[in-house]
Amino acid sequence: MTHDEIRAAIAAIPEGEVRTYSGITPEARSNVGKVQNQEPTGWHRVVSKWGELKNKRQLELLKAEGVLFKEDGKVNLEEHRIP
Repeated sequence: MTHDEIRAAIAAIPEGEVRTYSGITPEARSNVGKVQNQEPTGWHRVVSKWGELKNKRQLELLKAEGVLFKEDGKVNLEEHRIP
Protein backbone atom coordinates (compact mmCIF):
# COMPACT_ATOMS: atom_id res chain seq x y z
CA MET A 1 0.00 0.00 0.00
CA THR A 2 1.42 3.38 -0.99
CA HIS A 3 1.64 6.36 1.33
CA ASP A 4 -1.12 8.06 -0.65
CA GLU A 5 -3.38 5.03 -0.20
CA ILE A 6 -2.64 4.99 3.52
CA ARG A 7 -3.41 8.72 3.74
CA ALA A 8 -6.72 8.11 1.95
CA ALA A 9 -7.57 5.24 4.31
CA ILE A 10 -6.85 7.41 7.36
CA ALA A 11 -8.86 10.32 5.96
CA ALA A 12 -11.81 7.97 5.29
CA ILE A 13 -12.22 6.97 8.96
CA PRO A 14 -15.47 8.59 10.12
CA GLU A 15 -15.57 10.84 13.15
CA GLY A 16 -16.18 8.82 16.31
CA GLU A 17 -14.73 5.63 14.82
CA VAL A 18 -11.25 4.10 14.81
CA ARG A 19 -9.20 1.64 12.79
CA THR A 20 -6.19 -0.34 13.84
CA TYR A 21 -2.84 -0.14 12.07
CA SER A 22 -3.26 -3.67 10.76
CA GLY A 23 -6.85 -2.88 9.79
CA ILE A 24 -5.49 -0.38 7.31
CA THR A 25 -2.74 -2.60 5.92
CA PRO A 26 -1.62 -5.78 7.66
CA GLU A 27 1.55 -6.12 5.62
CA ALA A 28 2.97 -2.68 6.41
CA ARG A 29 1.88 -1.52 9.86
CA SER A 30 5.08 0.51 10.32
CA ASN A 31 4.26 2.49 7.16
CA VAL A 32 0.88 3.38 8.63
CA GLY A 33 2.62 4.78 11.72
CA LYS A 34 4.99 6.84 9.57
CA VAL A 35 2.15 8.30 7.52
CA GLN A 36 0.05 8.80 10.65
CA ASN A 37 2.78 10.99 12.15
CA GLN A 38 2.67 13.23 9.05
CA GLU A 39 -1.11 13.30 8.57
CA PRO A 40 -2.81 16.43 9.91
CA THR A 41 -6.34 15.08 9.54
CA GLY A 42 -7.70 11.93 11.13
CA TRP A 43 -4.37 10.65 12.47
CA HIS A 44 -5.88 10.26 15.94
CA ARG A 45 -8.38 7.66 14.68
CA VAL A 46 -5.66 5.04 14.17
CA VAL A 47 -4.96 2.93 17.27
CA SER A 48 -3.12 -0.27 18.17
CA LYS A 49 -4.83 -3.64 17.84
CA TRP A 50 -5.42 -3.49 21.60
CA GLY A 51 -6.96 0.01 21.47
CA GLU A 52 -3.89 1.72 22.89
CA LEU A 53 -3.13 5.33 22.06
CA LYS A 54 0.07 7.19 21.20
CA ASN A 55 -0.40 10.21 23.45
CA LYS A 56 -2.70 12.41 25.52
CA ARG A 57 -3.64 14.58 22.53
CA GLN A 58 -5.01 11.52 20.75
CA LEU A 59 -7.09 10.72 23.84
CA GLU A 60 -8.49 14.25 23.95
CA LEU A 61 -9.41 14.26 20.25
CA LEU A 62 -11.13 10.87 20.41
CA LYS A 63 -13.05 11.80 23.57
CA ALA A 64 -14.22 14.99 21.84
CA GLU A 65 -15.66 12.77 19.07
CA GLY A 66 -17.56 10.65 21.57
CA VAL A 67 -15.30 7.59 21.49
CA LEU A 68 -15.77 5.40 24.56
CA PHE A 69 -12.91 3.98 26.58
CA LYS A 70 -12.56 0.98 28.84
CA GLU A 71 -11.51 1.24 32.48
CA ASP A 72 -7.91 0.49 31.48
CA GLY A 73 -7.87 3.59 29.24
CA LYS A 74 -7.98 1.71 25.94
CA VAL A 75 -10.48 2.46 23.18
CA ASN A 76 -13.61 0.31 23.31
CA LEU A 77 -12.91 -1.40 19.99
CA GLU A 78 -16.14 -3.38 20.10
CA GLU A 79 -18.04 -0.09 19.87
CA HIS A 80 -15.82 2.03 17.65
CA ARG A 81 -13.59 -0.08 15.38
CA ILE A 82 -14.48 -0.24 11.72
CA PRO A 83 -13.12 -3.09 9.58
